[in-house]
Amino acid sequence: MSAIKDGYTLTGGPTGCLLIHGFTSTPAELYPLGHWLHQQGYRVHSPLLAGHGTRPQDLEGVQWQDWHDSVEEGLSVLKQQCTRVVVIGHSLGGLLALQLSSKMQPHALVTLAAAVRPRNRVLPLAGILSRVKPYERWPEKARPAEAQQFLQGYERFPLTAAYQVHLLAKQVKKQLGNIQCPTLIVHPRDDQSVDAASVTILCRNLGTNARHVYWMEDAGHNLTVDPRPAQKQKLFDRITSFLHEYQL
Repeated sequence: MSAIKDGYTLTGGPTGCLLIHGFTSTPAELYPLGHWLHQQGYRVHSPLLAGHGTRPQDLEGVQWQDWHDSVEEGLSVLKQQCTRVVVIGHSLGGLLALQLSSKMQPHALVTLAAAVRPRNRVLPLAGILSRVKPYERWPEKARPAEAQQFLQGYERFPLTAAYQVHLLAKQVKKQLGNIQCPTLIVHPRDDQSVDAASVTILCRNLGTNARHVYWMEDAGHNLTVDPRPAQKQKLFDRITSFLHEYQL
């Protein structure tokens, strides 16, 4: 798994899927989904976001615009080989997928627990708090080896970078009305990181009428690395059926 954390491309047909990972994570977290889409005949590209995949210090000074640049680069790679593009993003990647779709209008969009409204209410103050506490650690979680192998992100992160997530979420909310492509909104019922109100915000403000909501029961934030094969397959099948519905 160490090689794919830097980003990967899986060759396929004329429809390409751009997979965007979450905050402090790497493209490895979306590899199970990417591998499944590849098996279904899609071309897959998952870029590494700026400041990620190396050491936490490399996130210092990174702005959300730098993450957007990483995503635009990834889209450019796909467009060189594909006639149709689907954008899929998890958490922070969901925000970036929304922002990219508001500008570029892909053929379809899938958000996975998009961080439109994070549960951490301190996030808007992260910029100020960083002056007295530069870094924060993620809570330790015991995960099965099947899931942990795909989670190769940082254990700690600079609060200045967390504040950029907040700024990006504010920006994205202003742009939701510009999104006109078919959209699948996936959210876990038991998400402890992103508030379920994010789904309501998206449904009320997306410009497209072709929007679909899929609630994942008995699932946590890291949907694509669920160690239970049947549970994970439900998500993959729903994404595939959504794409087929729109002849992608």
